[in-house]
Amino acid sequence: MRALVFLFLIFQFSSYSQEKKEFYFDHLGHRITKEYFYSNKKFVEGEIKYLHLVFENDTSTTSVLHPRKVYGKLNKTDLDSLRSKLNSISESNPISYKSHIVINYFSGNYPISLKKPTGWNIYHNDYKRKLDRIIDSNMYWIYNDIEDLKFQRKKRLWVKDEEHFIKNLFFPFHIPYGNFVIIKPDGNYICFYGEYGKQSVWNVAKEIIGN
Repeated sequence: MRALVFLFLIFQFSSYSQEKKEFYFDHLGHRITKEYFYSNKKFVEGEIKYLHLVFENDTSTTSVLHPRKVYGKLNKTDLDSLRSKLNSISESNPISYKSHIVINYFSGNYPISLKKPTGWNIYHNDYKRKLDRIIDSNMYWIYNDIEDLKFQRKKRLWVKDEEHFIKNLFFPFHIPYGNFVIIKPDGNYICFYGEYGKQSVWNVAKEIIGN
């Protein structure tokens, strides 16, 4: 919810500018300097640590420094609501309170549209099989807009994020190509933002259980 308020303020604040200006924020809505924004490099030792998100309108450019991974914990109300929502949209068995929740969230292909079916390796048969050796989990495939699935394989896996419930809870910013989150039974979670593959999910699964 805090991020949604932040997004609203970004566009409200910038729309009052009389000339095109630049604004810089972190992902929590705190103002930062241009120098701080660019000093946090996208790549550190070959790994993406930060995403540089840019939002533009007629009067301003707003840049957001967003970590590749975000750690948090859902309160009991949000965790119960999430379980209820996933149970209502899924044909799989009800979520076990002892299992992790894994959500593949497809946010769309912008700014580059796909021209042919994707070779995304999360469709490989060993994706869930190997994950099950790391953590006990219920996996969900959630999408934001039906148009985004045009060139996705195994469309039957994906379920629409009605009322943007998952988006508002974990993925308020439009980050292309997909994101995922792994939530522990106690509500602790790790969100991974931006393009990813099965190895990224396996690595985060190991991290969240302390391996």
